[in-house]
Amino acid sequence: MLGFILAVESALNSAWWLTSGCGSILLLSLISFSPLNLQESETKTTLDFIMTRTRRVMLLVLLIFICLPLPLLASVCAQLINATATCDEAWSVITASYRRAFPPMMSAFILGKLILFMCNRYLFTYASHFMRKFRFKVSDERLSDIRDVAGKVTPKNYLPSKFYRLGDDKFFIGLSEDNTPVYIDGERLRKTHAEIIGPTGVGKGIVVGVILDQFIAMNKYSKKGNVVIAIMPKQDLFLPHIMKQQAEASGCRFMFFDMSPQGVGQWSPFSGGSKRERRSRVMSVLGMGETGKLDDFYKLGEKSLIDDLLKKDDFSVSTLRRALEAMPASTGGAKRSIDTLKEIELIDTFNCKKDRGLKLEHILTQDKPTILYVNSSLTDNVIIKMTKAFILEITQLAISLASQRRRPTHLTLFCDELRFLISDEFDKALATLAMYDTNVISAYQSPQDLEKVGDDNLNGPAIAHSVHVNNQIKLLYRIGEFRQAEWAAGQTGKQYKTIASRESTEVDQFGSEKWSNQRMLEQKEEWYYTENLFQSLPERVGVLIEPGQKARVVYTAFVPTTGTTDFYTPIPDDVKPEVEQEKDQKSASNRISGGSSSEVAPQELPQAKLNWKFPE
Repeated sequence: MLGFILAVESALNSAWWLTSGCGSILLLSLISFSPLNLQESETKTTLDFIMTRTRRVMLLVLLIFICLPLPLLASVCAQLINATATCDEAWSVITASYRRAFPPMMSAFILGKLILFMCNRYLFTYASHFMRKFRFKVSDERLSDIRDVAGKVTPKNYLPSKFYRLGDDKFFIGLSEDNTPVYIDGERLRKTHAEIIGPTGVGKGIVVGVILDQFIAMNKYSKKGNVVIAIMPKQDLFLPHIMKQQAEASGCRFMFFDMSPQGVGQWSPFSGGSKRERRSRVMSVLGMGETGKLDDFYKLGEKSLIDDLLKKDDFSVSTLRRALEAMPASTGGAKRSIDTLKEIELIDTFNCKKDRGLKLEHILTQDKPTILYVNSSLTDNVIIKMTKAFILEITQLAISLASQRRRPTHLTLFCDELRFLISDEFDKALATLAMYDTNVISAYQSPQDLEKVGDDNLNGPAIAHSVHVNNQIKLLYRIGEFRQAEWAAGQTGKQYKTIASRESTEVDQFGSEKWSNQRMLEQKEEWYYTENLFQSLPERVGVLIEPGQKARVVYTAFVPTTGTTDFYTPIPDDVKPEVEQEKDQKSASNRISGGSSSEVAPQELPQAKLNWKFPE
């Protein structure tokens, strides 16, 4: 019997007995001790069946390896009922074995519960998110999120001229997101007006340089020349150089006209065109347009005086002013018009003789294309008013000369800061100019700019609507204000997305969330390019919209120029008298003859050299 006790002691002290017990407790604490049977009403799965069978086996192992020593002790004591020492010895062996097994078995139980908690709390949650992310979905579309857009679009640097296809009559605008060149058909661009919208510093001038550079260069490839006129109310250090260098390379004449008091060149606003066209410009400059207000009644007398004068002859600013002053006071006078003309006379740029100065009719009718850069002003109200008259004469001549078949060239007119230059006449001309071999490219800062044009006589919302409708080609840059960004997004059209409208999670007893296995899908409409994109576009990146095409994101780049002359340097005081003397003597160096009249070309004044280079 003593040998039997020693055999039991050896079995209880062996590693496999303790390992089997601890392993069973660890596994049961992980998979839980229940249930041991499946309910009839429950949906049975293979995993449920395996788990119940595993629990039964593990519990059986525990019964064998933990409870088996107890019946062994009972059998020893039954046989040795009179051998007390032997029973006590067997009891001490078994209790010692239990005491040694209790700490590791309890540790196994606690470790199992801890592992179970950590897995349910963290591992299974992460696994749920991971599986949801990589699950094979019917649709993985989602609505726009600013976190997915902001900072993801970056400008591209390249040389635009590498992508020119002027021989194919294609105008390069920029690169797409996958570096594919984006072109506009030349015929479409010449017959469609375009607008470029974006705040200062986003790169409107950069893409204008690319487009006008190609319009000028097209003179080398097209039988019909392209006249390009750019009107800039604010100084641009690069565009005049781009236009000048391409004009010289393409065999065109380049002219620079600065409307500022110390500027280069002169223009007589009331000389060119037919009598009716001159009358329209005079009425525009003198503010004689009909406004529908009581003030219109008091303008009738002045209108009558001006009409009588215009029937006799065309006028310069000074001769018109003197003619109005010579009218008898009994006719009612024209004091307001005389005061306006005196203001204009203070600027020498517009105070030239009627048969001198810049002749727009000559520019539009000669065979050799002319490239004209006009510098205006954003702060001088008189210059702004005269710039509007200058644009009006261009549009009048473009239509009338084309109707008379006297224009051998196409005209591209670019107007920057359109908000300050728009007029009722210009707005009406936009609806018809495309029919007369003229396309207009305009730029301004915001879609709502034209709703507040600063002229009480204009209906801002109607003007804005008309301009947006007539400019079918649009290039839209970053727009910070949401309502304006929403307008821009609306220009790109709508698309329908199949998105998950509802997807729930489950929270278990461990406080962790797991995605459920159900998703509800629905279709929702969204702009093709959303407000988030327009609010996060970097500089030199815009969205191109043209008829018949999907909107495209384009990356524009600089046209390099080697020009270093500052066109806008004021004339030094010691040079100005000499220049004025040259004007009076009608110096041949500042005159270009054409027809029966002479045209004062841009002055080649002493210019300052700057130490800047065009950005690489």
